[in-house]
Amino acid sequence: MKTTFFLLLIICASCAGLKNSNTEPAKVGTNSFEIISKDGLAIAAEEYKINETAPIIILCHQARYNKSEYDYIAPELNNLGFNCIAIDQRSGGDLNGKKNETYERAKKKGLPTDYLD
Repeated sequence: MKTTFFLLLIICASCAGLKNSNTEPAKVGTNSFEIISKDGLAIAAEEYKINETAPIIILCHQARYNKSEYDYIAPELNNLGFNCIAIDQRSGGDLNGKKNETYERAKKKGLPTDYLD
């Protein structure tokens, strides 16, 4: 547990230095899906899966961004032996030419989009 927690801190710290790129990252073994929130909003998610038994890391982006923040990081975590799920949180926006799907859905339904929502 301590190793995973430490790894998550490294992931969060590394996101701050990401720059937008015109080069598309390789996304082998990904799967888009939705998770339904308590109030019925569909949360967009991307699964980076290497196998059925690897531990899973949930990747949460910074406020005003989206799950594409992990397009380059998740495959590296796969190489280290982890499955990953990156989600679009309600507090989001555009990044890497992609929109935050969850934020867009929440706005359309008049649901809150603050960071804690």
